[in-house]
Amino acid sequence: MTKLSRRTFIAASMATGVGAATSHAAEPTAPTQNNAANYPAATGSAAQYAANPQPLPDLALTETFSLGKSPINEGSCITACRWGLVRPQVRGGKMVALLPFEYDYAPTPNMNSLCELPYSPSRIRFPMVRESYLKNGPASRDKRGNDRWVRVTWDQALDLVAKEMKRVYKDYGPSSMFGRSYGWMSTGKINAAINLQQRLLNLCGGFIGCINSYSTAAIGRILPYVIGVADPRSTSWDNVLKNSKRVVLWGCDPLVTNDIDWLTTLHNGAGYFRALKESGIKTIDINPIRTDTGEYLGSEWIAPVPGTDCALMLGMIYELEKSGKADKEFLKKYTSGYDKFLDYVLGKSDNTPKTPEWAAKITGVPAEKIVSLAHELQENRTMIMMGWGIQRIQFGEQPHWMGFTLASVLGQIGLPGGGIGTNYQYSNGGSPVAYGPFLGGISGAVKPVLPFNQNWKGSKVIPVARFVECFLHPGKTIDFNGTKVTYPEVKMVMWAGGNPFAHQPQTNKLAEAWKKPETVVVTDNVWTATARHADIVLPATTQFEHNDITNIGTYSNDGLVAMQQAIEPQWESKPDYWIFSQLAKRMGCEQQFTEGLDEMGWIK
Repeated sequence: MTKLSRRTFIAASMATGVGAATSHAAEPTAPTQNNAANYPAATGSAAQYAANPQPLPDLALTETFSLGKSPINEGSCITACRWGLVRPQVRGGKMVALLPFEYDYAPTPNMNSLCELPYSPSRIRFPMVRESYLKNGPASRDKRGNDRWVRVTWDQALDLVAKEMKRVYKDYGPSSMFGRSYGWMSTGKINAAINLQQRLLNLCGGFIGCINSYSTAAIGRILPYVIGVADPRSTSWDNVLKNSKRVVLWGCDPLVTNDIDWLTTLHNGAGYFRALKESGIKTIDINPIRTDTGEYLGSEWIAPVPGTDCALMLGMIYELEKSGKADKEFLKKYTSGYDKFLDYVLGKSDNTPKTPEWAAKITGVPAEKIVSLAHELQENRTMIMMGWGIQRIQFGEQPHWMGFTLASVLGQIGLPGGGIGTNYQYSNGGSPVAYGPFLGGISGAVKPVLPFNQNWKGSKVIPVARFVECFLHPGKTIDFNGTKVTYPEVKMVMWAGGNPFAHQPQTNKLAEAWKKPETVVVTDNVWTATARHADIVLPATTQFEHNDITNIGTYSNDGLVAMQQAIEPQWESKPDYWIFSQLAKRMGCEQQFTEGLDEMGWIK
């Protein structure tokens, strides 16, 4: 694998263009060649593919390409998506196969489905408007989700969106515009739908934003108070493999969840899990269900009742304290508040000692197992790898807070191979970080330039999972993270690159709330449930139908990849950058939006 310095990379880019440039601070342990030809269909566990790499065929592919000059009608190029780097194979203008990048440690088992994405029966083929909206405008919003769609031209659709944006901004101000799209948009830095939409809305005066995420809302809010940061970098895998004697997979399934990355990925973690399996390090899988990762590693399986992780940890902490194995020196030197916490553990504050027997009744894990697990982790250098799923519940901040407390009682935080990490299961956390440049992309954080109504009524940001309540109860004030948040009154929704009907709890309540705003505009490439409940739908291209560029590895920053257009846009779909540039033109802020650059200008 070629190692490129910043200067070498820039020089090579200017001279020949870029395919995929990779530069590691350290190579993943036990790398192997991976599946390419005859890649299995998308069935079976991720562990199966991590464990059984196949020899690479002779692809006879050129390693450098010119940006913007990919062979759209025939041959092979390179691009990237959330599931990794791929080489689309195009025959007669149609993408017929996807081959994984040669240095991918565990190519996604979803390769076949990704290849079919541009031709999906669910593609949004043309700009569409609800029939009743065309006739009666916002007065027809009760028919969202139960109306006929009418095909319109791009000019008609964009004019209609811009006209409604101007009306809402003029009559109600930016506190009426909800534009915090949330979802797994295109991975590129240029056609990033959410960034582009927010850039446009900020230029127009602003919008109602959101804080938090569905993925890490609870730990993202609590950990800054516990350890000072919301997303602490995990201890390097090389350190774990060298020094850890026990690895605990607590509520996570990394071989499955590491199949995707917020940017794109080489699936580095799969190489490390192969090395972990071969290392002889004992692993423990604490999860109500048997995970693919635990099965692959042959982990000991402990299955607590769902939602009882805190009780399990409390029982362990009680045992460590009563047996004299709590690390008092670490607790005294590096923590605060343990005395008050200990009163709770011992039952002095509520007359309920958190004994292993107490925990056993709640968790379903035998008391003797809770006792032996506590001693085993204390007697061996232990890395706790804690997932995110266990914090997506009521009082979800408590399990990770308790996890760091348990790690502190064990006293191994900061020791080689010891402690706790909360992102080994996301974007291949724990992989070594390279020193190359990291692309920032097009920024959505720009200042308003248009003279619309600037009055704000209510808060400028709301918790992301509360947007339904905001739609239903404008003016209501809630407590959030030590502050007060007042819901503004939403008149218009612009959503791009996401599908809240797939991740927001209480879907029926969402459907009710979704009919409150006067206008809903959705930009996407397939007919998601969200798009089906819109008024105006704008069809965007997939990552295979436009040019772009992105980083490889959210945490590891393994390099950069040119996302080369493989096929022509299908039907009447357009790149996100084109869509929002055209809206900016109609809104009177095109120059500020594009800065005089087209798609390729931004890429360069």
